[in-house]
Amino acid sequence: MKRTDRLGFINVSTTTTTITDTKTLRSVLEARIKTNQVDINRLAHSAKPEDNYLRLQLIGANDVMFQILAQIG
Repeated sequence: MKRTDRLGFINVSTTTTTITDTKTLRSVLEARIKTNQVDINRLAHSAKPEDNYLRLQLIGANDVMFQILAQIG
């Protein structure tokens, strides 16, 4: 998994992205959703309970990011 901030789903990489407008926010969220989806698919094939827990967290994070995207139009 990539290094993330305290929220666990905002950072797209280890570099810092300054969000100054909704266009940048949209691109960061879309990139994070794509990355999460890859991780969700990978974790879906694991039998370990902790992987299922992480998968559910990523699904929840994607839901939040989709809601933010819907709000910013």
